[in-house]
Amino acid sequence: MNDLDNIKIDISEAPKPLPQDVYEVKVTNIIKQEPRINPFTQAEETRLKFEFMVTAGKEKGKRVFASVTPKLSTDPKPSNLYKIWSACEVRNPKPTEFNQLHLSKLIGKTLKVLVNQVEKNDRIFNNIESYIRIEKDGSEESNKEEKEDTKSADELAEEIFN
Repeated sequence: MNDLDNIKIDISEAPKPLPQDVYEVKVTNIIKQEPRINPFTQAEETRLKFEFMVTAGKEKGKRVFASVTPKLSTDPKPSNLYKIWSACEVRNPKPTEFNQLHLSKLIGKTLKVLVNQVEKNDRIFNNIESYIRIEKDGSEESNKEEKEDTKSADELAEEIFN
């Protein structure tokens, strides 16, 4: 027996997903991922991995992630990158502003996210269903362009989870 056999090996468990709920989060990192084949379009694409940290409540300090394509669009529906940007900026940027987006300026911004749980390959993962603005006056408002009628974070959670 050599010294390597005396090293205690810890067996880590997969992180537990966040419970389904609405969370106040801060953008803590954005990582450009390696290009990969999109299973639906069969085209090679690069994605951005957004890391959000929960900033309040029982789950404070936990992280949730979103993988989005680096594309801005509002037609026919807003892209996820646009939804994140507009939630962070607390307004709907116009297409004429698209070339002014600097991803680094999103880091540190706060917003709320509606987190759902999905099961895949016998594991449960978090999925961000919606990006919600934190209005400056303290009220919450979802992106008006993506919803026909404006709903609060509580209304969105009620609709999805019940």
